[in-house]
Amino acid sequence: MRILETGAFDGTRRDPLGRILALLTVLVVLLHGTQASVNLLRGVKDASLSLGVVDIVVWAAIALWFLRRIIRFDIAWPPISWAGILGAIWLILSSIAVLKGAAGRDITVSFKQGAVKAVQFAEYFVAAYLLIAETGTSRIWRARIVAALGAAVAIATACGLFQYFARDVLVLNIRGSWFENRNTFGAFLALSVPILAGAAAYGRSLRFRLGMGILTLAALAVCMSGGAFLALCIGLLTVAALRGLVRFGILAVVLSVLAVFVLPHLPRENSGVLLDSVLLYRDGDPYRTVHHNIVEEKIKPASAESAAIRHRKLMGGRPLNFADLPSEADTMWKWRQGCLEWQAGLNMAAAYPLFGVGAGTYQENVNRFYDMPKYRENLLEPDTLSGYIVWAATAGLPFLMILLWIFLRAGRNAAAVLFGENDPFRCGLAAGILGSLAALAVLCVFTNPLVRGVGVTMVLAPALAEALRRSAPIEARERSK
Repeated sequence: MRILETGAFDGTRRDPLGRILALLTVLVVLLHGTQASVNLLRGVKDASLSLGVVDIVVWAAIALWFLRRIIRFDIAWPPISWAGILGAIWLILSSIAVLKGAAGRDITVSFKQGAVKAVQFAEYFVAAYLLIAETGTSRIWRARIVAALGAAVAIATACGLFQYFARDVLVLNIRGSWFENRNTFGAFLALSVPILAGAAAYGRSLRFRLGMGILTLAALAVCMSGGAFLALCIGLLTVAALRGLVRFGILAVVLSVLAVFVLPHLPRENSGVLLDSVLLYRDGDPYRTVHHNIVEEKIKPASAESAAIRHRKLMGGRPLNFADLPSEADTMWKWRQGCLEWQAGLNMAAAYPLFGVGAGTYQENVNRFYDMPKYRENLLEPDTLSGYIVWAATAGLPFLMILLWIFLRAGRNAAAVLFGENDPFRCGLAAGILGSLAALAVLCVFTNPLVRGVGVTMVLAPALAEALRRSAPIEARERSK
């Protein structure tokens, strides 16, 4: 039996490959919430190829998808993301030096790194998108995908709670299920929790709602990245607003009470940590977020020593050398480097608006676009660069438009379900998708979620929105019978 619209398999023993494929898709969602990986080229000099378990599962599932189509002579049109394919092609084009003209001689362009980024993008927005959208067309398997996402979030949050109460773990390393840092962990929570919250808000199970409420509070407690915390709150408020103004008001009050009366008194002083993570200017590093307290133990003592030397010379009547005089660069450590790089990134995007400097070459090129003083030490906290600026600077403004196309289409599909149907599960999932998209819009100001461990989370909203769109006529016919 060919499957034209009903999903990855027909639910019977006549389609064992479809059942395996659907199980692999659920496994992708269950396992994707981590950045733990293995370098397959560890013994090769100046080479690396890091893969996580989910990368292997995605490509294995795609291989099985092709095999199943061939065996069944299935030529039904699959849920291909043409924007995803275009995005991967554009990343390749951005890495071709000759397309940049004479200006390309002034920058470092790497076709190899661009190809790696293109393959990674295709894994998320073509391969994973196809698997989730097709499998999610089946109502049963769509529910299992949501359950797998819930399990992944619960595991990550439980790990985060363990790290939260471990005294020897820095706030930067409260990172859940082996994410690389608090920012990628927070991005995972910000994009995934609203989807689950939407399913719970429209669901009829009181137990599910209660469990989701506890999980959400726990996620808010262990999210130590200010930008991700704000994005998560916006996502949750979006879901509540779609459910009704009364629920929006209740959630707004709860979040306000949490921020004012609870977070400041938690063991990690969450409100202080969250505020510190988004400050543009600060005169210290109380939470040791920069290279294990390099600010407090090296930079500030060196600055104080320089001031003491100048004072002794002046008091002793000795002349000051030019080297003794403080420069503007000596105090630039107080400005958060991630925010300073906004200007450098914008300069980069303005200089190469069509194809950028090349996917994967941001770090190799950013320093030459600084037009302001910069402290001589690298004080950049990992994953604190704006996703919007990184994408525009490395792949050009058209790549930003491609991503906007993907997520606006997802929002339109989800809104059509939410405002055109009354099925609780479908409407709840649609509201969760819209909440996740709202969170993504805020999140990309503070970090780049297009990384291993968060890329699949990022594609869940558009893939599930496509699944809802494809399954609409099928489930409508079933309800009419």
